[in-house]
Amino acid sequence: VAYQMSSVQAMEDALGVTLFERAGRRVELTDAGEVLLGYAERVFTLVKEADSHLEDMKGGASGTLKISTGLTVGTYHLAPLINTFSRQFPGVDIQMKVKNKKGVIDDILSLSDDLGFVGNVPVNPNLAVTPLWKEELVVIAKSSHSFGKPWTIRPADLSHRPLIVREKGSGTREYIEARLRRHGVAIKTVMEIGSDEAIKRAVAVGLGISIVPVGVVAKEVKRGIIKPYRLEGE
Repeated sequence: VAYQMSSVQAMEDALGVTLFERAGRRVELTDAGEVLLGYAERVFTLVKEADSHLEDMKGGASGTLKISTGLTVGTYHLAPLINTFSRQFPGVDIQMKVKNKKGVIDDILSLSDDLGFVGNVPVNPNLAVTPLWKEELVVIAKSSHSFGKPWTIRPADLSHRPLIVREKGSGTREYIEARLRRHGVAIKTVMEIGSDEAIKRAVAVGLGISIVPVGVVAKEVKRGIIKPYRLEGE
């Protein structure tokens, strides 16, 4: 009891106010004591809530995971990965934005998002990059179109052909143009489209040819709407 009263006296001295009215054996809170008690109760409640929250986190991850993804990856590949992740970590809220490669990289570098997914490996010293899988790119044309060869063509066969490409800033476009120039292909761009689905429709009606990941056109190839070609040496 002596220790407790000594601690109270020390607190009163430190705060410069009287917290208790002492009358004989009776001790009552002063107005200042009532105010401090209210704050103390709120502090203890917050500490209890924090302790409870931390205990909950021991049982699994929680919070928000912000993802920025390229259009092709986000549309055709990311959904099953997110589904698997969500089943394993149901306490995590996932927020996803779909952009082109440049937009994804900008979001990561500005720290507005946690993870970015792009189709072409970015070279940037400020990014930690982990390759996840490889996917073949194929030349696609209208089903009635023919290069005069079955299924495999030379890069030179693409010179001066009407080429439909993704918008500027797309990782797939950057990669394709770099590889074609490496083979000396004279690129003839006739249309820029910011959607793989729209590109497929444009190719299907004969507006030009394009180069896309093989998984993007699996259904159209199966239905005979689009014809795929492999590129020799690639």
